[in-house]
Amino acid sequence: MAITAYFYQLLLHLKKNNLINVNQTKTLFEIGEQNWYGDVKLEDLLNSAKELSEDNSRNKLVSRLEEILLDIEINNNRKKYSFELAKIFYMIIFNNEKYLAIDLHGTKDSIKYNLNEEYKVDEQYDVVTNIGTTEHIFNQYSVFKSIHNLTKPDGLMFHQVPGQGYYDHGFYNYQPTFFFDLAAANDYSIIGFWMYDNNKVEVIKVHSRENYNKIFTRDNHPTYYDNVVVFKKSSVPDKQFNLPTQFIYSDKADLDDLSNWDKNKK
Repeated sequence: MAITAYFYQLLLHLKKNNLINVNQTKTLFEIGEQNWYGDVKLEDLLNSAKELSEDNSRNKLVSRLEEILLDIEINNNRKKYSFELAKIFYMIIFNNEKYLAIDLHGTKDSIKYNLNEEYKVDEQYDVVTNIGTTEHIFNQYSVFKSIHNLTKPDGLMFHQVPGQGYYDHGFYNYQPTFFFDLAAANDYSIIGFWMYDNNKVEVIKVHSRENYNKIFTRDNHPTYYDNVVVFKKSSVPDKQFNLPTQFIYSDKADLDDLSNWDKNKK
């Protein structure tokens, strides 16, 4: 559970293109407290702070990063700052005023809680992240319902989870249909859907089921990849979480869908 270079670049892209409105990202909740993976140079993070952070937090973030860089240079103790660096990055992107997480092995900013049980609280958050966590939770219904209920109406949900190729990493690898069907069942808007091909080291823009079916066949589909998905929750207050039915078994699937699905099985 860590912020890697491609997720870093994705959030920079969303911020630069005004797809993140910092007036609507004041509170942030993580399903799994993130740390800084280390494949982004801290000098680049510092430049991002100077260029992209908001006026009310820029000086503080830049000053703190300069202190950390100096201490690491002198004492070679980067690991000491891994969780703090992740939170600084979130401040650059979201300018959040509140942060909380659930993590069995986190810092003082996290709650120890077994996510196989639904997490029930009244408070909701503008941003909820799931970066490499839910694949380790056996009870998928419980954890995705918790994410839904933690997110405010019109709030953002960020998912970065394994597709194929993560052997014995967790309980689950996720097929793209999981997210398309989850969105359809709960009226989530898909802000973006990307696949990161770990073999080719490239990001593939997917965004919709239709585009996914156009891009890929069984012969060219990545075999070792991550799903990176950004949802926007419905604006309807108190909207209940719904379990999806797989698209291919729904009355919306046509003969072409069935044919493509059958080809990809073989």
